[in-house]
Amino acid sequence: MNYDPTQPHALSIIAFCRSLKISRSVFYKIRGRAVHEAAAALHPRSRAPNVPARRYGQVVVNEVVKIRKQLKTDGWDYGPRSIYYEAAMDSGFPGGKVPSVATIARLLASVGQVDASPRKRPKSSYIPFVRATAMSLWQLDAFEYRLANGQTVTVYQLLDDASRYDVGSDAYSRHENSADAKDVLERAIAACGAPQEVLSDNSLAFNQLRAGRIGSVEIYLASKGTMPISGLPGKPTTQGKNERSHQTLIRFLDAEYLQVWGPLNIAFGSHPYCPAVPGCRSVGGQRRPTARQDYALTWPACSRMSWPPVSTQIVLCTVRSTIPSA
Repeated sequence: MNYDPTQPHALSIIAFCRSLKISRSVFYKIRGRAVHEAAAALHPRSRAPNVPARRYGQVVVNEVVKIRKQLKTDGWDYGPRSIYYEAAMDSGFPGGKVPSVATIARLLASVGQVDASPRKRPKSSYIPFVRATAMSLWQLDAFEYRLANGQTVTVYQLLDDASRYDVGSDAYSRHENSADAKDVLERAIAACGAPQEVLSDNSLAFNQLRAGRIGSVEIYLASKGTMPISGLPGKPTTQGKNERSHQTLIRFLDAEYLQVWGPLNIAFGSHPYCPAVPGCRSVGGQRRPTARQDYALTWPACSRMSWPPVSTQIVLCTVRSTIPSA
């Protein structure tokens, strides 16, 4: 079809497009292509991506599944992010290139290695918050853990909100109380310095301001220039980072199958990573040790942290399981 809108009796461009049932934008696009492609401009171009997606063979899939099973057996998080960090520390990974986190998730789904959670609320429905710099806000929470012999201990976890760094996790034989919570804060502040704020739930062991009283934890934090704040009642998602860290730590302790109180500090010592960040188990860029060792807590001297750490040597999550004297 020959069409020249400059001819005296030619249709207007609008009328011509209307007769062919095409839009004017399509007309101008074809006319622009025709300058360089002539009649080939009438044919649609290929919609294939310029850079095709990388395809991974069965060897890579098997390696990813193997890492997932090993992490699950050891009691670690075994999601795509954890698998990615574990594979990145392995110089012998097949092909020499580790798939991205999204690709690992797709590969696991293709072979049915995904734990479906249909009741889990979609992440898009939450409104996340995070402080811009480290030491701006710490989150404090506690949970009870039952040992294999029936003894119940209370584990306190204290996380930095911006970096999710475990600044101090301690275990005690007593139920949740202000004295032990204060001891956790004293140890963490002595090692890392005082943050600007400490967020906790409305437990009387952490924050008694809503009950109209001032507890020992609030008094101690005020003496260090730190403001204690608490989430809304009945809204545990405010302390979501800490709640998520409990899952990882409990899974790890279940894998250790602790019988008595004594080995608890050894088990925590072999857990040198940030519980809230799946996959972060590296110490100075090296693979996490397999032997149970007791690590000292180190806080990098920086005002803003990036995760995962690159140049700083970070040893995470040392738990002191001291039994308070009667």
